Amino acid sequence: MPVINTFGQSNESVNISKILTFAQKYGPDMFREFMNDSEFATHFPIYNGVVNEMGFMKISTDGMLGPYTGKIENDGGEFTYSQRKLTVKVGQANLAFDPETIRPTVRANQIVTSLTSLKQVPDQALLLGEFMRRLQAGLNDNTFYKGDTSLAVAPGNKVLRWADGLEKDLLACIAAGSDKYDGIVPATTAAWDAGSGDNANFTSGNMIEGFEAVDDQFTGAAAKEDRTIFCAPHVFKKYNKDYKRRHKTNPTYEKFNGGRFGFVMMDDTNDKVKIASATWLGTSNRIIDVIDGSIVGGCDIPGMISSLDVQKIGFIFHFLCKSIFGVKIVNPEGVKTNTLA
Repeated sequence: MPVINTFGQSNESVNISKILTFAQKYGPDMFREFMNDSEFATHFPIYNGVVNEMGFMKISTDGMLGPYTGKIENDGGEFTYSQRKLTVKVGQANLAFDPETIRPTVRANQIVTSLTSLKQVPDQALLLGEFMRRLQAGLNDNTFYKGDTSLAVAPGNKVLRWADGLEKDLLACIAAGSDKYDGIVPATTAAWDAGSGDNANFTSGNMIEGFEAVDDQFTGAAAKEDRTIFCAPHVFKKYNKDYKRRHKTNPTYEKFNGGRFGFVMMDDTNDKVKIASATWLGTSNRIIDVIDGSIVGGCDIPGMISSLDVQKIGFIFHFLCKSIFGVKIVNPEGVKTNTLA
């Protein structure tokens, strides 16, 4: 819960209808702002209004050129259509709030409304904002990458079970191997090593070579596309350390999208390849090299807003909302990765 500025006290009591009226009026803009501010939304396109699934079609051609014969060849090339679907799943977010829990610590200059003179609660905007922050954190830190609906039922993994994350789709593509349309073959990389020592007495690590091994899998026209290598914060830190040991300077860190997307450029790529820290990867040692637009997410903000509800059971307020979300590799040919998990 954030620190609340001084507003003064009101004798107006908090009620469910007032909170819901506020949520219906300002909730859509707040949801969009929180969703757009999620780290994964700065890394990948997020399509709004996906109520079930969205198809992404790809057209490929092969075997088009051959020696001149002056006639139509039966074994000539053809157009091939392939489609991958972004599917959203429905989860449920619950957050309970007991006004009594803040009575010993929060006084009149920190609140706007009160149930009675003794039972005081924060302003409904702050309650709704905190609810959305929790929802955003769950999506970014857990569901986006580690979501897996096949997990066994257990209290500790309920945040992962309601939607399939990027890792599950990535592993399915790796299992498809060299399949032309759905397969991803990972590059072999050793355990990450940032090297040791400093100045003249340093030993190089393997970070730069490992990142290059993954990116070198892009050849031909794909190598000319803009792309980003995403890695967990601890891997990003090791890359920077290894780089500094070799070059005696830090790689140049840049930002765009209002400062929300930070990255360093990979050397010798004509500014085609960015390397970015991604908190949604958690503690994973996997790096994911993505041509822009090859991974997408989807949500249904109107559906989430219409489901928003607040119920009072006894003295406890319960904030309820459906969470409608999904992520998909829509172009496996535009995604490369390594063998580390």
